[in-house]
Amino acid sequence: MEMDNDFDLTEKQARKALEFIFRDDMTIFEKEMMDMSDSEQLQYLKNNPDFLSDYVLTRDEKGVKLLQDETFRGILRRIKSNKESEAKKEETENV
Repeated sequence: MEMDNDFDLTEKQARKALEFIFRDDMTIFEKEMMDMSDSEQLQYLKNNPDFLSDYVLTRDEKGVKLLQDETFRGILRRIKSNKESEAKKEETENV
């Protein structure tokens, strides 16, 4: 598959850029925000209400602490996946 771009990127570079842009918020949190302090994470969540909006999460100190737990993040991912599966199932049933 050939990709047209205005940035003189190779196909591999363009694919990696798209993967980076469209990655899941939880992955961004794990890779980019885990090293931030609790207060920085909390401030980021408050300033960016759409970030992690697909996940059931309180945007307070408890929520930030829970996000630091790998098991909790896994549970959030399962909940999101189940909701998406149910929505797709309902969508196909209504067609």
